[in-house]
Amino acid sequence: MTNVIKKVLFIFPRMKYRSGDPPLGVAYLASVLCGCGGVDVKIADTTFSDAPMEELAEILSRESFDFVGISVMTL
Repeated sequence: MTNVIKKVLFIFPRMKYRSGDPPLGVAYLASVLCGCGGVDVKIADTTFSDAPMEELAEILSRESFDFVGISVMTL
């Protein structure tokens, strides 16, 4: 029996240093998954949200996902 991922959420949690740059890395991953067919991909970009944690909590409580990926930047 194999597990199939059908619903994916990518989170781009930029809460500081709002530059307006689109989350390209997350968008590239979403594009590849969408191209595979049968995968529903959503992106939660909190760059300009006034209440990012509340927005993410609402998304996660409203829908269930097979996979959740969170973008992080490190030095």
